[in-house]
Amino acid sequence: MHYILICSPFLVSFALIVASIAQWNFWLLLGVPLALLGFFFTTPGVMRGFGSWLLVLVVAGAAYNWFYGSRTTAYVLGAYAVSNFLTNVAREQCDMVIRGAVEKSEIVLVWLYLKHTVMLKSKIA
Repeated sequence: MHYILICSPFLVSFALIVASIAQWNFWLLLGVPLALLGFFFTTPGVMRGFGSWLLVLVVAGAAYNWFYGSRTTAYVLGAYAVSNFLTNVAREQCDMVIRGAVEKSEIVLVWLYLKHTVMLKSKIA
């Protein structure tokens, strides 16, 4: 499941390419770079900064265009929103698996710490 979610920007891009050829609406091809941009904007540094606000604006724009504007624009904006959301879900699933493994085994904690996969934080009261 994780690999399907990580590949979602490429699946969305492929779906937009097929839809643009089937409908002869080549404006849909603008969604291909937006889907890939949505993938790269899921890094934690970007999402903590302007990425989450950008996602909210894109979803609002896609919803507005779906009901009141052009469906093509809604599909193009939706390509960014879907790939960004599904990639975030994949990252959170990986974090849940790593946290679960670390909580159950000290050996896994030490191994992941030595590989620089996890970082330890000290809680100062």
